[in-house]
Amino acid sequence: MSISLNGKVLYQYNMSGAIFSVRQFISRMSQYLTLYPGDVLWMGTDGAQENMKDGDVCDITIDGIGVLSNPVQWQK
Repeated sequence: MSISLNGKVLYQYNMSGAIFSVRQFISRMSQYLTLYPGDVLWMGTDGAQENMKDGDVCDITIDGIGVLSNPVQWQK
């Protein structure tokens, strides 16, 4: 899994080192809340955070699944 901001890779994760697998995490979360198509679950970050600004594009890539691309838009 990787996270990019404006095309620059900021983080790369090997999910094999995570406490829970993605399947286990989703299963566990669904015991406490209703998940709907399109919901995004955030499993946390490792390391320093990057500041995002209006107009930036954040891409989350998971091998074998695809890319989730989100434009940043500050709420006014």
